[in-house]
Amino acid sequence: MKLIPKITFVQGRDWHIRATVLLPDGTALDLTGASVEWQLAARWGGTALISKSSASGIAFPDAAGGVFEVHCARAETAGITFTGPAGRLIHEAAVLTAEGFKKTVFRGELLVLPRLVI
Repeated sequence: MKLIPKITFVQGRDWHIRATVLLPDGTALDLTGASVEWQLAARWGGTALISKSSASGIAFPDAAGGVFEVHCARAETAGITFTGPAGRLIHEAAVLTAEGFKKTVFRGELLVLPRLVI
């Protein structure tokens, strides 16, 4: 598992996260036939504010090279509510390979800023 640096996004905009899954030896994990799940929540163990899966919102531009992408549409991100000038949320992605290997790929903090312009 990799702790990723804080990512900053703007509420009500399209979000895009691209990740490469690596094995301990540094080679890419082949994601051909794998499923990936990503969730955004207010706190660890909390209810998902946005959830994406291989069936909806996650693409594999280079599955053999271990690359997947999470896409959140602006209509989804517009509905995120928080108090204060910004929302500090958490997110996590996990992969389940076709062979049954399950791995948490990354987890970390995601900062959501209110949009300033339309």
